Amino acid sequence: MKGDKKILVIAILLLLISVGFTTYAIYKSTTTATGSVKLSGWSVKIDDTNLESITTMTLDLTSCSGTHNGKNNTLAPGDSCSITIPVDLTGSEVDAVVTAAIANITNAPSGMTITLASGSDSQDVTYAASNMKANVVINVAWPTTATAVDNNDQGKTVTFDLTLTASQKNYQ
Repeated sequence: MKGDKKILVIAILLLLISVGFTTYAIYKSTTTATGSVKLSGWSVKIDDTNLESITTMTLDLTSCSGTHNGKNNTLAPGDSCSITIPVDLTGSEVDAVVTAAIANITNAPSGMTITLASGSDSQDVTYAASNMKANVVINVAWPTTATAVDNNDQGKTVTFDLTLTASQKNYQ
């Protein structure tokens, strides 16, 4: 009988172990999702042309407001005027800074100045869906009277480099 009890105990243990393994489960769930982040729009145009595609701009007195007494869109001594360059950031969805720099002025007669009207080389354009436009204004001035040096400058073309850069405003 002792042997029968051992068999019975082993059979019960095997039964309990088998029932325990078949009723015990580990629950596990996994999922994969796709996320997305929408990026802000960015668009910069100068006179309706994308800024990146502009390599040369011709600024002449036809777009100059102020006094220019010279004939055929020329500047005469005593003249001063402003050239407005429209910058359009419509389509951008962030605040921007428009930076302008004037350099390498050549053939300018004595006393002539070519400067940015802002007195600064940068201008903020605040994001507002209603108005994403700004103007960069260049002032050109030639002192009042012609001198012998001024007479030698007649017919010359004054040139300068203008660099315009639009960039997202740095919030850091």
